[in-house]
Amino acid sequence: MSDINTEIGNRIAALRKSKRITQDQLSELLDVTPKHISAVERGLSSLSTEKMIQLCTIFDCNMDYLVRGKNTENDMAYFPDSMIEIFRSNDQNEINLLNQYLQMYNKLRKKKNE
Repeated sequence: MSDINTEIGNRIAALRKSKRITQDQLSELLDVTPKHISAVERGLSSLSTEKMIQLCTIFDCNMDYLVRGKNTENDMAYFPDSMIEIFRSNDQNEINLLNQYLQMYNKLRKKKNE
C-alpha cells in the first residue's frame, strides 16, 4: 500500500495543475513556503488541518477527496432530502424503518427481474 502522504500529495499536485496554479502561487495562497508545497506534493511532509481546509476552498473539493481520494459529495445528490434527514437525525427507529422499506424494495426488485 502506498504511503498516505504520497497519495494526498499526488492529489494536491493534480488539483493544482488542473487549476493551472504554480507551486509558488499555491504557497502564497496558503502562506507557506514553495519548498513546503514541493515536499507535500512528494509525500515528504504534510499540511495542517487548517491548510487542508483552505485547499478544499481553493480547489473546490471536499476533505474526503483530498485524504481518501473519494468524492462523496455528489453521492448524496441521488437520495431524496427526506432520506438524508433520517440518516443525519441518528433516530434509530426511523433508520430501522427506512432499512425495512429498502429490504422490501429489494425483494420486489428481485421478483421483477426473475
